[in-house]
Amino acid sequence: MERAAKLPGMRGLYVATNINGADLDEKRFWDVYAKAEELGWTMFLHPLDTIGRERTTRYYLKNLIGNPYDTGVAAAHLIFGGVLDAFPKLEVNLPHAGGTFPWLIGRWDHGTRVRPELKHMKKMPSEYLRRFTYDTIGHNDQINLDLVRLVGADRVGPQHPARGRSHRTSRRHATPFADFPRNSKGGDTLRAAKSDSSIYPR
Repeated sequence: MERAAKLPGMRGLYVATNINGADLDEKRFWDVYAKAEELGWTMFLHPLDTIGRERTTRYYLKNLIGNPYDTGVAAAHLIFGGVLDAFPKLEVNLPHAGGTFPWLIGRWDHGTRVRPELKHMKKMPSEYLRRFTYDTIGHNDQINLDLVRLVGADRVGPQHPARGRSHRTSRRHATPFADFPRNSKGGDTLRAAKSDSSIYPR
């Protein structure tokens, strides 16, 4: 990372949602988070080996279901495992419009209130929603709009650079939803940030 930081234009790093089956809250990865925070880099997450592989071999379910679920599991470990508390300036980008994370936030908050396994939590998971940035690969305008309403337009942007497109890497880079032109009804023009329709849902 120190060598790569000297290259022109370097602003972040790509990290799998699990590393050979190891979840992202494991302490062996914390030196990487510390260096990313020090450099001011965004950490872009994306699944490689997804959860439930033995049950998602057919119908392209490894991608259609596995990717967003593994994204949510990664977010859970970063929150419940204390990573985001230990590195308060670390920027993390979630693909797949946040995966399952934004849409299960009610369950996560409830579980934090009532489950002994989560008694170590000092804040509700919903308080971490804006600790992440999100792409718009929900492939549905209503989902993207709901995400904007949930986390704020400044935390949502187009797909990340691992796919060769611009992405909202942090507050300092790229164009957030809030800066897009307004439509005739005064709402955000989601079409301006809408992902292109590809046969590969990413």
